[in-house]
Amino acid sequence: MVNAYTWLTKPFKRVIFSFESEVFTLIPEEVFAPEKAKILLAMAVPLNDLDEVRFNKMPSNLYSVFSIPSLLVTSWLKVQPKSKIVAYCDSALHYHSLIANNHNEDYITISFADGFAIAIASKEKQLKQCTSVKVDKAEDIAYHVMNICKHIGNNPSTTSIRLVGHFKMHDELQAILSRFFTKVVNLSTAEQNHFSYLISKHKKRFANLFNQSLCA
Repeated sequence: MVNAYTWLTKPFKRVIFSFESEVFTLIPEEVFAPEKAKILLAMAVPLNDLDEVRFNKMPSNLYSVFSIPSLLVTSWLKVQPKSKIVAYCDSALHYHSLIANNHNEDYITISFADGFAIAIASKEKQLKQCTSVKVDKAEDIAYHVMNICKHIGNNPSTTSIRLVGHFKMHDELQAILSRFFTKVVNLSTAEQNHFSYLISKHKKRFANLFNQSLCA
């Protein structure tokens, strides 16, 4: 990657590094202990022996605990030693929290990745769920969203859905969700974030990359 994009070795004001992965969990601050991070993560998801476990402080007094290939991190830090390593869910969670805390609606954010999506739900501005779901058919995603609403007690008629990122069946999914939810929005980055017109056209396809700016 560095050979292909030599500019990656240049100095930057801030570098945030994220690896696309479903292997994460959220732990409340009051029960989190750094030395127990690996044990806590292993209770939620299977771990790879060659991965290392990291964690970050998140909004709502939570820690995101995640794993990332150790060789990847070690190699990258040789190039950019001051990088901040974040979980793949972190930018989506920051984005969701920013939107949910500024509006008087219940929110569900679906942030798409390659083969899966991060599903985040809030009720009365309180985070209730953050998990990964498999992405295949639009009907399956709609089912997961409805199931989340039922599980946390959100009323579809008063819940806003935000679709973040690229999904090949996006139009079909939006049509299905619009049957049950009065507000389905496709907005890939925080509303106050503005980017050069030369790169803004890529915001939807690489939403997680653009939203890394929220992981300061």
